[in-house]
Amino acid sequence: MKKFLYIILFIINIAIAYSLNFSVVPTRYEVELTKVSTNEIYITNNTTEPMRLEAYIEGDKRFGENYNLNDDIVIFPKKIFIKAGGRQTVRFRVKPNSKYIDGEYKSYVVFKEVPYEIKNEDKSSRLTNVNLITEIGVPIYGTKGESLIKNKIDKIDIKRGQKSILVKINLENIGNTSSKFSYEIVSRRSIDGLKGKLGMSAREGKSLIETEVPIPKELYNQKIKFLIKDQNDKVYYSNTI
Repeated sequence: MKKFLYIILFIINIAIAYSLNFSVVPTRYEVELTKVSTNEIYITNNTTEPMRLEAYIEGDKRFGENYNLNDDIVIFPKKIFIKAGGRQTVRFRVKPNSKYIDGEYKSYVVFKEVPYEIKNEDKSSRLTNVNLITEIGVPIYGTKGESLIKNKIDKIDIKRGQKSILVKINLENIGNTSSKFSYEIVSRRSIDGLKGKLGMSAREGKSLIETEVPIPKELYNQKIKFLIKDQNDKVYYSNTI
């Protein structure tokens, strides 16, 4: 049963990716900020028409405006053309910088579709096709030195319905790395061990993480054990609900 659910989730993720005008892989990078690193992103045009994209760097305000890699990421090329159904490789280089102190940093490499301009019959004006413009940001996480995961949980609020669990985590991060929370559902049924992501905090300061976790149909009327952990498997919540 567990294997079957994983297959279904994989198929859904593939379907979502290919419903967009273009898709990118990988969807996340982690780099060390003590050395130069060059990485590749592969972009696929999912349409039957040629496509133009622009690439640029953007910080994550929610993560922390002072903890980005914007000035030290170089993308090439920045202007991208992909034929119908084609694939293009884009490279980005992350350079070390003495300004970085120990901890975690984050920026996005963003790819945005550039619509083609279409002239109408009388050529007196131009119309732009903007039916669906796809924009995808690939998160780049950089780390330097020792990562300290430390936070103060103000409140964890769990509300269970028949079909889902509403999770709210209020916390203040006092370390130098974001806290990345996940959940695990445990029951006596054969689908034990369901896991997933809840969200991540800012690098510093207060954060609210709010997520709705679906409950498998087989467990609608069953008692389950619900756990919340961080990326180091530290347990913040464990209760039967």
